[in-house]
Amino acid sequence: MGIKEYERKIGYGEDGIKTILEENLSELTPSYEENYILDRTRAYHNLLQRRTEKIGSQAIQSYVWDFNVAYMEEGEKEFTYLQDELGSTIRLLEQGGESQAIYGYDEFGEDIYCTQEQIQPFGYTGYRYDNVAGTHFAQAREYVAGVGRFAGEDWIKGNIEQPFSLNSYNYCGNNSLIYIDLDGKERLLVSGGVYSVEKQKKGKYYYEFIDPAIAQINEWKKEGANDITWLVSNAGWTNGDINAIQRVASSENVNLYFINNKSDLINYLNNKTTPKELPRIADPSNAIRANDTKYTRNEDLITEVSVFSHGFVRDGGIVSLGYNYEDENYNKSLNLTINDIAGINSGAFNIPKTNFYSCNTGTAGKDSFAQIWVNRVGGLTYTFNGKTLYRNVSDNSLLKKISRGLGVDIFGGNTKFPEGSDSAERVLFMTNCSE
Repeated sequence: MGIKEYERKIGYGEDGIKTILEENLSELTPSYEENYILDRTRAYHNLLQRRTEKIGSQAIQSYVWDFNVAYMEEGEKEFTYLQDELGSTIRLLEQGGESQAIYGYDEFGEDIYCTQEQIQPFGYTGYRYDNVAGTHFAQAREYVAGVGRFAGEDWIKGNIEQPFSLNSYNYCGNNSLIYIDLDGKERLLVSGGVYSVEKQKKGKYYYEFIDPAIAQINEWKKEGANDITWLVSNAGWTNGDINAIQRVASSENVNLYFINNKSDLINYLNNKTTPKELPRIADPSNAIRANDTKYTRNEDLITEVSVFSHGFVRDGGIVSLGYNYEDENYNKSLNLTINDIAGINSGAFNIPKTNFYSCNTGTAGKDSFAQIWVNRVGGLTYTFNGKTLYRNVSDNSLLKKISRGLGVDIFGGNTKFPEGSDSAERVLFMTNCSE
C-alpha cells in the first residue's frame, strides 16, 4: 500500500484529462514514492512503517504505538514523541543526541511554526498532513485546519437531538479544545436489563450493567469519540429508571435506544435499524423517536463494541441481555446465542475492538462465544475465560444510597469496569485463533 508521484516536463494541453488517463504510468519512473506497512487490526493509529523513495535516495521509518505514536526509528537514529492532551505531536526528541523538532498548532490545528511534516509525518491530534492539498488525513475524509472544517460532508448525518450535528462539515462540534475526531465511525454499547429482580425488590443496587457503560462512554469521549450509540435491554426497568438512563444519555450526547429482543439488536448491528417500539416513560419529551434511522450501516461502520450483561456457557454460549438470577421465566428472546452470530453482517464492522463483560464468553477456547464472534466480525475481542464480577463496579456509599432513594440520578460516580474472578483471566481472541 502506498502512493506514487510522477513529473512530466511538458503540459497536457486543453485535452489534458484524456491525455493523463491514456498515460502508461508503468513505463514512467516515479519522482517520489511512499510505501506503508499498516496494522490492519486497528482502524486508526496503525502506521507501522513508512518507506520513502526519491530519485537517488531512500528512507525507512518505523513506529511504535501505545495510545498514540511513542517512538520512531530511522536508520541508526531513534526518536521519542511528546504530545499534548489532544494527542498532537509537539516535540520529537532524538535519543542520545541534541537535535529535536518542535511543532505547534492553533485551536483548530493550523501550523503556527511552519514545521509540519519535518522529519516525521504526524501532527495535529495525530493526523497525517498532506503538504500537497494542505489538509489533514482524518480516515473518513480530509480536515482543513485553516477554516476548522472538514473538506467533505460527514457520512454520519446529524439529528435534531444534537443541533450542532446538523452541520455536516463542522469539526468536533466547534469545540476543538476538548474533543478530537479520529475516525468518524460508530462505537456501540450494549447493556443488559436489571441485574437482579430480587435486589430490585429489596431496594438494593441493581444497575450493574448501566454504571460501567457510562464509564465506557467517558473513556471513549476522552479518546475523541463523537458517534456513540447505547442499546439498553428493556428488561425490568421502572419508569423512573428509564427516565434516569435517558437523562444520562442526553447529558453525554449519545444515541440511546431500548431493545425488546435480540432481533432489535441484530437489526441495529446489520442495518442501523432502530427498534420499532420504545418503552413508555414518565416524560415523553425525553424519548428518542423510534424508526429515526437517517443513514445506513454501510455509511457508519462499527469500530468498537462493549457488552455488559450476564453470560452462560450452556447451549454452546449465550450472552443473556435479560436474565435475572431469581426468575427462570426470564425473557429468553433477549438471549443472543452462539448460533445467532451467523446472522450478523460482517460488513457492518470496520476492524472492531470488542469487549465482552459477560460471564463465560471466553471459557470454551476456540469454541467459545468470543471466538465465534471475532471470526464473524473481525478485529480483536477481549473477554474473561470464566466468571465476570460486577460487585465493585460502582461506589455504594451511604450518600449514593440515600440519593437513589430520593430519585436523584447517581450513575457513573467512581465507576470501575467489571473484573474476572480469581480463576478467570482476561484473554484476547483473534480470527481463527485465541491466546
